[in-house]
Amino acid sequence: MNNKLSIFLRILSIGLQLAYVKSYTHYLSVTELGYSFYLTALSYALNALILVPADYYQQARLSAYHNAFPVRSVLALNARIMLATGVFTGTIGVPIWIAGKLSFVDLLLILWLALFLYFSTSLRNYLNNRGHSLFTGWMLFIEAALKVVSFLLLFFLGASPIHAFVLSTIIAFLIEVLGLVIFFYMRVPCTQDAASDLGFKSLLRTSSAVSFSAICNWCQLQGYRVVYVWVGLPEIAGLYAAVSNLGTLGMNASSTVFSQMLLPKVYSSKGTYIFQYLKYALMLCFVILLGYFLLGKVLLYVLTKKAFEPYSSLMLFGILVEAGNFLVGAASIYFTIRRTVFHLVAANIAGLFAACLGIAACIVWRPQNYYFLGAALALSQVVVCAMLFEKAKQDMSREVHNAQIFE
Repeated sequence: MNNKLSIFLRILSIGLQLAYVKSYTHYLSVTELGYSFYLTALSYALNALILVPADYYQQARLSAYHNAFPVRSVLALNARIMLATGVFTGTIGVPIWIAGKLSFVDLLLILWLALFLYFSTSLRNYLNNRGHSLFTGWMLFIEAALKVVSFLLLFFLGASPIHAFVLSTIIAFLIEVLGLVIFFYMRVPCTQDAASDLGFKSLLRTSSAVSFSAICNWCQLQGYRVVYVWVGLPEIAGLYAAVSNLGTLGMNASSTVFSQMLLPKVYSSKGTYIFQYLKYALMLCFVILLGYFLLGKVLLYVLTKKAFEPYSSLMLFGILVEAGNFLVGAASIYFTIRRTVFHLVAANIAGLFAACLGIAACIVWRPQNYYFLGAALALSQVVVCAMLFEKAKQDMSREVHNAQIFE
């Protein structure tokens, strides 16, 4: 019963996420959308380089501490993670601010958005892995509702549309973190004993390849939002991102529900469940693509402006790109558990190279063409996924072969 309710809550959260899309696409112009997505892209650079690898590292390590959570070690580690994030933000963000490509307020918003996204995602993943899927389902539902309510409230109170967009997400994550912390305090047994295998040096050593791969993935898939704003074409990035984001959101929301249900099996099996996970993941991708062909135009009409209707096929690129992210994320977890994250590097370099060539060609020859941009991003994901899962297949085959030899 709890499992069915958990799935139902996650499905409801998808509906609220779509309501959020309806809200911001209705009130923001395509240029404002372009700049808003530019800010969120810069924020996610912090997650890609530091925070996402830190979460992968901690989830993999903490799976061994089911009896008692090593709170002191985790807090000490996260204090250093926050410091590193702040230093990196200042080092990279201040020159961008001085160059006039960013305001100081926007720089602060970027940092807050990255940190609260990290804390909410990390806490939710840990609690879900401990079997609290019903509660995490409620929190996803509340997060989605808070985004809609916060955006509309900020907008009608007079905040700029761009700041209302970014702040609404920050507020939703902040309140979600508070709820997660309270539940964590009440339900998770903790210990003050030090965890010898949880340290910042260990994080740097084992997650450097994941960090490199994640920042490559960010450049590959979100770099266009920065490039198009800097070359004076925010409206192109805004329209493409707004329409393709519907496909991205549908795929992401569905994959989030899927991952919350099955990722604990990947962790508990030490990675051996990954190919069963992949089979179900591909089935999910097929269902989402089928849903696009059946309902894509209707959803675009209901959830965005009438001016976006001629561009409904851009949703397909959003689905394909996010499906790639979904599969890349699963592969990253697999290689993190197996401690063979170096396999991520070559695949992500290849994907970044493919995306850079494609976006450069778009800027030079078809700067106003949305479809060339979408095709470049989708093809780069195909390159990454093909390489990663070939490596995973080789890795698993090698282990089976070695096991047979020792038998």
